[in-house]
Amino acid sequence: MGEFFLEIGTEDLPARFIPQSIEDINDIVSRLLSEAGLDFDNVVSFGTYRRIVCAFSGLSEMQKDREEVILGPPLSIAYDKDGNITRAATGFAKKVGVDVEQLQKEKTDRGEVLCLKKISKGKNTEEILPLIAENSVCALSFKKTMRWGEGDFRFARPLRWFTALFNSSIVPFEVAGIKSSNKTYGHRFISPGEIEVSSLSDYLEKTEKAGVIVDHLRRRKILKEKVEQKAEDSGGKLLKNDELLETLSFMV
Repeated sequence: MGEFFLEIGTEDLPARFIPQSIEDINDIVSRLLSEAGLDFDNVVSFGTYRRIVCAFSGLSEMQKDREEVILGPPLSIAYDKDGNITRAATGFAKKVGVDVEQLQKEKTDRGEVLCLKKISKGKNTEEILPLIAENSVCALSFKKTMRWGEGDFRFARPLRWFTALFNSSIVPFEVAGIKSSNKTYGHRFISPGEIEVSSLSDYLEKTEKAGVIVDHLRRRKILKEKVEQKAEDSGGKLLKNDELLETLSFMV
């Protein structure tokens, strides 16, 4: 079992866009992995105003084998009244690249038909992830988008980096001229340089040392506690405003 980690680095996202993006990246990647026949045990997703992050643990190292059923002509057309194979059957066999004898019968809503059943062998997960990562970035949608530079790709704000790893190896893909790597960035003023990471745990540890608390729920909790302490130190109390707290937690 492996771990897939994806970070989408951007210019400053509007605070109102981020909560939905955190949910969306979770749902999009989960769906694409499942459609590809890849199982996983757990998923987490986070976000700040400069990054959208998701990570999947317990990910299958190989795609499941899949049975594909290609439907052909109805039996009433595939055989004549004497039970002989017709040109419809031989034509279908030629189309799917097998001998007529390899075709099978299948019951459907429109009656029995000839079909070809074949097993598609699963691929290694590392072969599948690049396209999943690329499609995940492209599938994210926002109420308002923009273009930048000379490209036609649209996103909420200009993209700046991708960090993509499967079991510490880089998942290679490219969107809008930006290639993925194993590099991320800390706080733009406290620690603006590149940071090399190898896993989600390594990423969370190093980014926190570089001034970034990626977990938005933990960041919100810390912010609330600090504001409450400031209010108490001033002889007052914090007036409850969850909407404002939510907004502020995605602006720091």
